[in-house]
Amino acid sequence: MKLVVFLCFLVFVSKVHSEDTLILFGGGSSTGVFGPIVESICADVSFAKESKQRCKVIVTSGSMHNLLGVISGEFDAGLTMPALINQAYEGVGVFKKIGPQRQLRTVAAIYTQPVGILVNKNSAIEGLPDFTGRSINIGPEGSGEREIAKILFEQMGWTNKDFSEIFEYATSKVTDGFCSGDIDILIHVFGLPGRFYDNILNKCDAKLLSLPSVVINEINQKNAFYKKGYIPHQLLPNNDRDVHTLEMDVVVVTRDTVSNEAVGSVLDALFSTPDKVYEIHRAIKASHFSGYDFFSRAIGAPLHDGSKLFIDGQSVENSNEQTKFARK
Repeated sequence: MKLVVFLCFLVFVSKVHSEDTLILFGGGSSTGVFGPIVESICADVSFAKESKQRCKVIVTSGSMHNLLGVISGEFDAGLTMPALINQAYEGVGVFKKIGPQRQLRTVAAIYTQPVGILVNKNSAIEGLPDFTGRSINIGPEGSGEREIAKILFEQMGWTNKDFSEIFEYATSKVTDGFCSGDIDILIHVFGLPGRFYDNILNKCDAKLLSLPSVVINEINQKNAFYKKGYIPHQLLPNNDRDVHTLEMDVVVVTRDTVSNEAVGSVLDALFSTPDKVYEIHRAIKASHFSGYDFFSRAIGAPLHDGSKLFIDGQSVENSNEQTKFARK
């Protein structure tokens, strides 16, 4: 009798789960920031009591991998950068061969990532003019680091020949190369604070260099997705002044064929309580987003209809003095 009851229970459970919708969400390495953020979002989606949405984290190499996964249909959502989304949406840059990807939609922007130009604190490298003749890591093709490196190289008139050696290491491998002294200059786009940042600053004596204002302004004028930003020196153990640099947003991207319900479940995981999004990861908490910044920034592709419905719902609640987008 007990066996019969147990088998009936298994059938019931299987039926319930068969009716659930599985969201495949591209994240990143567990040593970075993307991975832990997506893990937190997916956990919240999957454990929501009344939701039929379930979420699975896909470990990826980062922004480009996530975006390509969404384009191909391999993933339903992923974290990436607006500049890459916009290139894909318009079919330009590295996406010129595959043409415009008009099916792309933005769910929300969730935080900013500063561009870090790192050198050893004891090196003689004080600014961009000191870079020539040195070794530099520009990240793998398709990464945020490679995108920034291309922009800086173009802005400064550099070619690969201006450097003693060019490395293309991903985040998971770059720390060893920098800490051993093989890499003199590290271009990195990273969540701040984060595990990578903690290791390389505290264990490898890295300091960050400021970019000249003229370089920041000219890059911003050419590409609005790269904004003027700064990193407070209080976060940097080897810097005694704030670091002026570029920053870019990190957004959740999806397709127009992904349901409003699935997008809504992700937004609930982010914003169901006033300060929930800031509790997901300290890099988000350190960012300066507030209110409708999450939906109104330069986001690369149109907002998904599920995001628009979510905003409309928040507007109604706000009119009733229930402000979910408050920040302490």
